Amino acid sequence: MSGAKDAEKAREAKATAGFLAGAAGVVAAVFLIVNWQTVYLVFALIFSDKRPALLRDADWDDPASAVRFRARFSAGTPEQALVTWLEKNRFVIDARTRKAKRPVEGLPCNEDIAVEWSVDAQARLTRADAVVHQIACL
Repeated sequence: MSGAKDAEKAREAKATAGFLAGAAGVVAAVFLIVNWQTVYLVFALIFSDKRPALLRDADWDDPASAVRFRARFSAGTPEQALVTWLEKNRFVIDARTRKAKRPVEGLPCNEDIAVEWSVDAQARLTRADAVVHQIACL
């Protein structure tokens, strides 16, 4: 008799778990329907394009404010170190003019980053400037 009671309790526990899972699914669906714009905005913010870490401190249109970039690529740094960093961070590089550009399609603002540099005879940087331009903001 005890086996039948145990089987009945197991069926009841399964039914309760199924009901709770269904109820949780309904609550989640209602939440998404009611708050779809908020959920969409949160996902857009999380997955939007961002500036490279070395340029997160830069103010718009002020190359001197890119302190971390300027410290990393100061005079005397091998040009190849800068070029490697630019490639890794998806810049479009014009090696002939020593300029690079990269759009940042982020939220809340779209930006454009321009990098220019010069080198000495030993291919060491004499100057490297990065400027972040604001394109548009929400």
